[in-house]
Formats: sequence, structure tokens, C-alpha cells
Amino acid sequence: MYSSGTTGRVKGVVLTHRNLIAVIAGYYPSKQERNSPTVMLYTVPYFHVFGFFYSFKSIDLSETVVVMERFDLKNMLRAVEKFRVTELAVAPPVVVAMTKSDLTDGYDLRSLETVGCGGAPLGKDVMKVFADRFPTVDLWQRGTRKFNMDALFLSNKKMMKINMSATYLAKLSTQDGTVLYDY
Repeated sequence: MYSSGTTGRVKGVVLTHRNLIAVIAGYYPSKQERNSPTVMLYTVPYFHVFGFFYSFKSIDLSETVVVMERFDLKNMLRAVEKFRVTELAVAPPVVVAMTKSDLTDGYDLRSLETVGCGGAPLGKDVMKVFADRFPTVDLWQRGTRKFNMDALFLSNKKMMKINMSATYLAKLSTQDGTVLYDY
């Protein structure tokens, strides 16, 4: 798998079975009992770690999944309305587009409960505008910092930072295979 190169050049990343299992196990505490199934809409590519792990999350938690062939804001909004999507997995530019575009006014987005944003940092100012525009939607911002996984969570206009390093494991190696860090 390859990283997106957010902090530099694209890099090859080794994901171990242990890492995969730890990440998937980390989703269980957040699972909520529901009267209707969670309906996920993926706008992120599966070759990126964000899309890859979210796809496993949906399988593991028996979620209904809506997949987009190619991202388009209007098509995404149409899918949220048509399939009563409850959770979106998006990159930061989509959150920015949702806060700035008048297109969102033309669609019924009341089913939307959570937007999970990752792959690159999202500014706190954008999170605030999003919360003002979509007050009933929880916004998660996930991103790596050193070897820990942190999350910013915005719900009911309260921002929280959650360190999730207990569930995320990493292995950092040089190109010749020398292990620099193994958690």
C-alpha cells in the first residue's frame, strides 16, 4: 500500500496483519445499536489507507455501503438523499465544498449523522463553519501525528481531541528492510 504523500513524496507502507486486526478491533467500541442500518457512502479511493480501512470497517460492522465510481459533489449529495446515507467518508476538500457550496441546500441531507474526514489535515475554522451549516452532523477529523493516530471530533459544537494510539500499530522500515520502529 502507498501513503498519499501528504507530508512529502509518496511512500510505500507496510501494513501487518497485526495492524489490520488492531484497527478493525478499534471500531467495535464506537458501534452503536440502531433501529436501522448504518449506510456508508465512500468518496475516498480504496488504494488509500483511509478507504482501505473504512471498507473493512463496513464489512466488520455489517454496514450498508454506497460506492461512487468517481467523485462529484452533486452526485454525492444526490446519493445521500436517495440512499438515506448516515455516514460519509471524505477527504478535506469535500468538507470545504460542503461548507461553501449552495448545492447542499437543494438536497435532503437529514439522514446524514456523521462525516469522517481524513487523508490530510482539516482546519479548525472549516470544522466550525461545517458545524454551523450542519448542526446535527458529527464531524470526525482523523490524521497521523508522528506514530500516534489522533482524532478531532466535533459534535454539538464541542471539539474534542482523542488519542487513539492504543488501537493503531505501526512498523517503520527503511527501503532495505531495516526496522526503525515497530509497535
